[in-house]
Amino acid sequence: TMNLHQLNPQFLSNLIYGTVKDRHYDPEFFDQVANRIVAHEDLNRFTPQGLANILWAYAKVSHQSPQLFDKVANHMIHLDNLRGFTPQDISIILWALAKLGFFHDNLFEKVANHMSKDDHLLTTYNGQHISMLMWAF
Repeated sequence: TMNLHQLNPQFLSNLIYGTVKDRHYDPEFFDQVANRIVAHEDLNRFTPQGLANILWAYAKVSHQSPQLFDKVANHMIHLDNLRGFTPQDISIILWALAKLGFFHDNLFEKVANHMSKDDHLLTTYNGQHISMLMWAF
């Protein structure tokens, strides 16, 4: 068996994303990955895209892991800003959390504030990003 504790964050996010892309869903594996991230990972070690890929994978298979979702939401809330997150990262993360029924008011407020601070920021969001955000909100 694979020792998840030896995998770096990028490989871990690629692995969980890839299992869903390949239509392979193992609930126990998803639980193990979530437990590993919740217990041992500093989310600063993950790229914003890596976090988005992880949440996308959980949403695609409707796998519940409230502790993982809470950890990601709190991580984003406590960042000084969300400039490191692309429109795609933000829209996927919020869409995934909403699809999973996980609503974190403070995260949604942080994203709304982030988007309203810069008039030009919204122009970087395409139709798909905006529709995902509207669905999430």
